[in-house]
Amino acid sequence: AVNRVPIVGGTLTDAISREAETFRTLKEQAEVLDLAELTDARLSLREQMEARAKARIRQKTDARRFIAYFQSYTNTYGDLNRLEALYTETLRHKEIEILSLGTRPDCLGVGVLAMLERLNAMKPVWIELGLQTIHERTAKAVHRGYDLAAFEESYHALKALGLTVIVHVIFSLPGETKEDMLSTVRYLASLDPPPDGV
Repeated sequence: AVNRVPIVGGTLTDAISREAETFRTLKEQAEVLDLAELTDARLSLREQMEARAKARIRQKTDARRFIAYFQSYTNTYGDLNRLEALYTETLRHKEIEILSLGTRPDCLGVGVLAMLERLNAMKPVWIELGLQTIHERTAKAVHRGYDLAAFEESYHALKALGLTVIVHVIFSLPGETKEDMLSTVRYLASLDPPPDGV
C-alpha cells in the first residue's frame, strides 16, 4: 500500500474513474518516498532516500520500488539547473520508478516544461497540479494567486507533453456551497483529455 498519494477514488465521472483506476494500479506497485518532508541539507539526496525515507517505509513493508514524491511547497520554482540536477539524480536511483512533483500552474514556464519533458523521457513524471476550485471569488479569498485560465494553460501544456497530471482540489473552502463544489467536479469531468487523478 502507498502511504501518501492523494486521489479521489473514481467517483467523479466514468472518464475520471478509468484514469483513477490506472493511477491506483500504478501506486499500488510502489511505495512513496515523500522527500520534501524529509529534507536535511546536511545529507545528500541519496543519503536522505536511503537513511530516512526508505528506512522508514521498510519498517512497515519490504517494498523494493518507490515513487519519489516532492509534494510540499512548489517543486518547479527555483534555479532550473539545480532542479534538473536534483530530479535527474533522483530518477537515476534504480529503485525509483516514478517522480511525482507538486506544483502550481503559475510556476510552469517554458523552461520548466522542457525540463519536465526531458525527465519524463527517463522515467514517468507525475505532476500534482493545484486547482483547489474553479471559482474566482473563492480563489481570491484564499489568495490562490492565479486564475482559472493559468490552470487551463498549464494543464493542457503538461498533457500535450505526455505527462501524468493529478489535479488537487479542496472541498468546503470558505463560502463555497455544495453546488460550487459540484461545479468544480463537473469542470474536471469535462477536461479533455481527462486528468490522470484527482
